[in-house]
Amino acid sequence: MPRVTMSGPSTPRLAGIALVRRGALVLAALLALAAAGSVRAASFTVNSTADAVDVNPGNGVCETAPGNNVCTLRAAIQEANALAGADTINLPAGTYTLTIAGTGENAAATGDLDITDNLTLTGAGVGSTIVNAAGIDRVFHVVGVTPRPNFTASDMTIRGGSLAGADG
Repeated sequence: MPRVTMSGPSTPRLAGIALVRRGALVLAALLALAAAGSVRAASFTVNSTADAVDVNPGNGVCETAPGNNVCTLRAAIQEANALAGADTINLPAGTYTLTIAGTGENAAATGDLDITDNLTLTGAGVGSTIVNAAGIDRVFHVVGVTPRPNFTASDMTIRGGSLAGADG
């Protein structure tokens, strides 16, 4: 078995500092790995009944133009789709009418509101929160193969959807 010999008054102190530094580096690396592997759920509160897309899906901010703080239902769904993990969207009382026509895409940019990740959508009540596709497409489209995302919509009225021209 090898022998370790230390001499001099400062050697143990320097060895202790090196161990602390090494331990701090290991801890920092473990924390970075944990953060990279963790799934963080996001929550968005819609504050506009307009139908507009998110300016930068995936940045964690629901807004229709840089810095405008306008969060629409479509923008919130696009932001939730772009972020990993189960997300929540709070939909206050109001009528949310889909006005951006178009079918055949699955990014919630036109037509129906495509859901590509686990999402809970909560309104303020069936009589006060209404999501209306106005016949331009379906209202919601849960997109995915196996497994399909979990989508829950509650406390709202959903109406005006159409399958004419709807994509798979």
